[in-house]
Amino acid sequence: GTLRRQVADPANTTVDVGPGQTCTVTFTNERELGTLPIIKKTQGGAEPHNATFSGAVDNSQAWGPLSDGGMSAAITVVTGDHSVQENAASQHPALWTPLGMAYATGENHTCPVNPDAALTRPHVGAGEDVYVCIYNLRKDPAQLTGTVRVIKVVTGNDPDTNQSFTVQAGGQSGSIKHNGS
Repeated sequence: GTLRRQVADPANTTVDVGPGQTCTVTFTNERELGTLPIIKKTQGGAEPHNATFSGAVDNSQAWGPLSDGGMSAAITVVTGDHSVQENAASQHPALWTPLGMAYATGENHTCPVNPDAALTRPHVGAGEDVYVCIYNLRKDPAQLTGTVRVIKVVTGNDPDTNQSFTVQAGGQSGSIKHNGS
């Protein structure tokens, strides 16, 4: 005859098979799941901003856009280590520097004050909610400077070489002369 059994704990199960019997043993493995909600934290900058941030878990499950203090929906993942990526800020990405991540678990899920730049792969256990707090520092816009070079060229017959031109950019002004800079 045929003997059929469902096995709950395959590591600790013994099945006795008698002479002439056929035994079918079925092992059922269920994936153990947890979640990764993302919490956005920004620091620095005196004036309010409208920047939002987004990214993905394991390069496939999108999160965001989130502004400071925002939290994504829980992203369901299998147990184990996961990667969390963040894209550049939606507005003025040059103003933002990534500071790192921190993890919080449980119902409290309060983000720690100090992120860790070395954290990149949160570990999720079965039934666990691991809140990933992602931090960015807003730079002072005055620290972002560049140079504008304006060259004025006058063409035509006998241009007035003594005429000067005023140029204004970014609240600064200056004058240049014919074929000058």
